[in-house]
Amino acid sequence: MGRNNLALAVMSNTIKISSLPVSCPVPAVRSLRSNVQWTLLGYFVFGACQWLMLLVVARMGLPEMVGQFSLAMALTAPVILLLGLELRTVQATDQSNQYSFGNLFYLRATTLAIAMLVIVAITIARGYPTETSLMIFVMGIAKCVEALSDLCHGTLQQHERLDQMAIAKMVRGGLSVITLALGLYAFQSLLLATTVLAAMWCAILVFYDWPIAARLRQDQGNSSALPRIRLREVWQLLIIVFPTGILACQSSLEQNLPRLCIEDYMGDRELGIFSAVSSLIVAVTLVINAVHTAVLPRISKYLVAEQWRAMWQMLIKLSLLGAVLGGMGTAAVAIFGRWLLGFAFGPEYAEQSSLLVVLMLGATARYATLPLSTGFRAAQQFWLLAILQMVALVISVPVLILLVREYGGLGAAYSTVVLAILFAVIQVPAAIWALRSPKSRQVGREQLPAASLHEAA
Repeated sequence: MGRNNLALAVMSNTIKISSLPVSCPVPAVRSLRSNVQWTLLGYFVFGACQWLMLLVVARMGLPEMVGQFSLAMALTAPVILLLGLELRTVQATDQSNQYSFGNLFYLRATTLAIAMLVIVAITIARGYPTETSLMIFVMGIAKCVEALSDLCHGTLQQHERLDQMAIAKMVRGGLSVITLALGLYAFQSLLLATTVLAAMWCAILVFYDWPIAARLRQDQGNSSALPRIRLREVWQLLIIVFPTGILACQSSLEQNLPRLCIEDYMGDRELGIFSAVSSLIVAVTLVINAVHTAVLPRISKYLVAEQWRAMWQMLIKLSLLGAVLGGMGTAAVAIFGRWLLGFAFGPEYAEQSSLLVVLMLGATARYATLPLSTGFRAAQQFWLLAILQMVALVISVPVLILLVREYGGLGAAYSTVVLAILFAVIQVPAAIWALRSPKSRQVGREQLPAASLHEAA
């Protein structure tokens, strides 16, 4: 235990030193409109860069390389999200400052170490080739670094400094595309290029994300250094936030179960094609996710102030926005999908336009019900949401397997429509009950008078 405390103390001092170059103060809370605009910009640029990374692999490599890259992402993401815990949501909705950043950091660092052990065990158990196994391991390291940056972004989101979070995402996204492309060009190896990418993410964490978050905590009257670890407090925090890890894992499984199923039954090549095609729906998804990220702290404040009407008005508007954007996206890919696939990835992918349309239909159905999940998170009803989503996922798995066996990648797309319908059927009545129940008021009533919520938007 003494060695662990010494190591953590050294890490704390190192991180504290890295925060010194950030000398400019972090401004006060921005308006909701400004936060939405910045988040939209940040998510759009970051998502576009993620798509460009996939495009770089597709253009500079083979479909098998795209499949390998997608497999590494699909296998590591659920484990990292489950054991890393969705602590950024806890931070964003913690308007009474119940959880210290130090405890959140120690908890995430510990669970990420366990996550890497799980990833190694899964890789060995599945018997992947050596290069694929190494690729999965490197991607796991990169995802752990990203999870630590995400914790810094949670500090920014909690204090509604979405502009700083957006800038951080844009910096990471742009450098990721450049690094991956240069790595592939220089080494002609996806494994080495991904290793360089992981190193670059680590540099961004140390020299950008951490100093910005530390400065904001300092401006808010909190110490920028990490306190001494308190195992009892960290354990108590784990009990409270564990369902958020389940939620994060479920969200990842929602996206990656079809990919894993395709890889099992059809191989890397078909997985690469499916991953490339599904990447084209990212534009609409980014807009939806950005808006939900920006409004989550505000919905939490509405709940704290018991402004139920304002909360439901925002959730309904979010639902309508999701349906409208999804409908526009479906119409766009139905008309231009074949051309877009051919232009972006080549003629081999252009034949999959019907797959793109079905995927967009499933995404549209999901966009319309996603505000209910945001409402549960704002009310910190994490266990209830986790149970509801687990029921939908468990029911959808046998349907997914049957559809993939029968129709291949198109069957996986059909399964996304089925899952979205299941989410709607299960979550709508639960949300009507839970978000009108006195239980949803357990967010910390003692904070933030209602008048403070009427600031200019």
